[in-house]
Amino acid sequence: MLIERLGVALRGNGALRRIGLEFNAVPPSACMVLASALAHHNRSLTSLDLSGNTPGRLGTQALL
Repeated sequence: MLIERLGVALRGNGALRRIGLEFNAVPPSACMVLASALAHHNRSLTSLDLSGNTPGRLGTQALL
């Protein structure tokens, strides 16, 4: 899925500051990939907007 590829790309990106993914049907699995990339690899992103998506319990826990 495209969102999961974004998570992988974030691991090596130090330029992005904000990402808006509002109302893009981001599934829990993609939230977990994004959370992993942000927690362990990306230090530049300051804002990730996932409003209008349903990350589920696992996706929400991963993002917190």
